[in-house]
Amino acid sequence: MTKEFAREIADKFIKEHNPDLWDGLGNMPSNFSSEIEVYNIFNKEVYMTIQFEIDADEGGRWAHIVKLYSNKDGCNDELIDGYFVNGINLADSLAETIVDLCDDYKELYE
Repeated sequence: MTKEFAREIADKFIKEHNPDLWDGLGNMPSNFSSEIEVYNIFNKEVYMTIQFEIDADEGGRWAHIVKLYSNKDGCNDELIDGYFVNGINLADSLAETIVDLCDDYKELYE
């Protein structure tokens, strides 16, 4: 995963799910979405999900979460995940999380 490709994914995700660049404080805009997006970035058996969710461990603050799953043998097993609390309006932060998780995946599974 290149930084440039991760940034493209992050830019598109934030544009679609947080177009007002809401920082998670105050009233949530009506166009904010916490729906999951799925990306096939490695092969048919490994896919990535990205979504915004509330991180209870950080006092209920909004965070982006990126997860990698294996769909080998028809089972959806979580391989690795990563949070970043202050990043629901920052494409750089989301892109960095994507790159870090992909690097971790390569170290562990390839």
